[in-house]
Amino acid sequence: MVSNELPPFTVLLSVYKSEKPQYLDQALQSIKDQSVIPNEILIIEDGKLPQTLLTILDKHELNTSISFVRIKLRTNQGLGNALSIGVKKAKNNLIARMDTDDISVKDRFEVQLAEFQIDDSLVLVGGQIDEFNNNPQNIISHKWVPSKEKEIENFIKYRNPFNHPTVMFKKNIILKVGNYIEVKGFEDYFLWSRIIANKYKTANLDKVLVHMRVGDGMYSRRGGISYFYRYILLRSKLRKLSIVNTMEMVSGDLLMLMNIILPTKIRKFVYKNFLRK
Repeated sequence: MVSNELPPFTVLLSVYKSEKPQYLDQALQSIKDQSVIPNEILIIEDGKLPQTLLTILDKHELNTSISFVRIKLRTNQGLGNALSIGVKKAKNNLIARMDTDDISVKDRFEVQLAEFQIDDSLVLVGGQIDEFNNNPQNIISHKWVPSKEKEIENFIKYRNPFNHPTVMFKKNIILKVGNYIEVKGFEDYFLWSRIIANKYKTANLDKVLVHMRVGDGMYSRRGGISYFYRYILLRSKLRKLSIVNTMEMVSGDLLMLMNIILPTKIRKFVYKNFLRK
């Protein structure tokens, strides 16, 4: 039975020095404009931030009734380590993730909370994203992930089955499976793998929850030897978790090798025409 009173929750963000103030401003405003607002916004300041970003954080901290908690790390720890600290510090068991350059749709948290109310066995609920360059009204692509549990279990063998900026999860289970671990570029993928390997229930909504800002830099970051090395490391971890078998691990590695040797322009074409809708 669904309760009329939705549970409290935390929104967790990590801020890095190179992020753009106007994007951070829009992201935080989209949290405040929600149909159901959190009772905690938890900001991890991942290393020293420029005054332009601090000014945005100060503005939002001073102009909200929401508990606005800022944890300042003296040096940059990387996304995985920063989020790991954030999960431990969050005061609520339900935690929503969000990136500092994305925009959540107005009922995002409301619909996710409702799913947890309907099915208490759920540990993680994600959703779909629209991608845009500069104007959130000008959608250039859609990144869709599977919604049903069995589809998610098959999808994770080769691709990340959750859009990280859309997820809401239960803190106690995240801590139980080891929390975020720094695997640059794959911190979230590795975490979801441990959740699924431990047979916890997950789902994605067939609804856009976040407008995600993308640029051509996204395609260049998905190439190169260092990216391939990190991917190989992740795949070996998936094998140890029995997410993939040896044949699936090798075939996935070969597909990624083909991806990284592609010129950025061709990789962009493949992503936009075959890995997006």
